[in-house]
Amino acid sequence: MKAYQHVNIVTCDQDFHVHLDGILAVKDSQIIYVGQEKQEILDQAEQIIDYQGAWIMPGLINCHTHSAMTGYAESEMIAISTNGSMTIFGQQKQDLLPT
Repeated sequence: MKAYQHVNIVTCDQDFHVHLDGILAVKDSQIIYVGQEKQEILDQAEQIIDYQGAWIMPGLINCHTHSAMTGYAESEMIAISTNGSMTIFGQQKQDLLPT
């Protein structure tokens, strides 16, 4: 197991917890612990990596789009708005959503 300690961790749990100066433990490519430092985790670690002051957060896949430029703006905006969260900058609502 690898343990990354003294790291700031942003989670994607229901409350989007942020663990400052926390620890993240990984075993067999799976995250097995996220939270405040626990001696028990450090004792089990084969490798401890000090990430002092660094940030770890989930990867964001397909996190932005230029839907108004695709030629399918209306149908794409409907798909985006029904299948996830979104923030729209620089567009007028009436230009993007069907009435």
